[in-house]
Amino acid sequence: MLKKKIAVLAAVFVLLGASRSFSLGMGIQGGLPGGVAFTFGVSKIPLIWTGTWYVAGDGVNLSAAADYWFTNPVITNLGSAGTLNWFLGVGAGVDLGLHDDPYFGILVRVPAGIN
Repeated sequence: MLKKKIAVLAAVFVLLGASRSFSLGMGIQGGLPGGVAFTFGVSKIPLIWTGTWYVAGDGVNLSAAADYWFTNPVITNLGSAGTLNWFLGVGAGVDLGLHDDPYFGILVRVPAGIN
């Protein structure tokens, strides 16, 4: 059942990405504390939305954030694979810790990396 859900979700990502009105990505988010992240951007809105799930100690943390990238210049052209870029920006979000001692937090972010 889980494999079927993953296949349906992957098909939705492919269809939305092919429409050229969305930019989508999913992968491992580096930094602290890391985890599995889902990233979503709408081409006409200058924000990158991120949802992250990671295991921490005795529970799970969930976070959601919106980032504004000041810059995203090209480092090099990768031919038919596209380009390799770097980015720098600011962002804000929320963090929910589902532990023995649960918490809710406000995030301030300085996203930097390559894409």
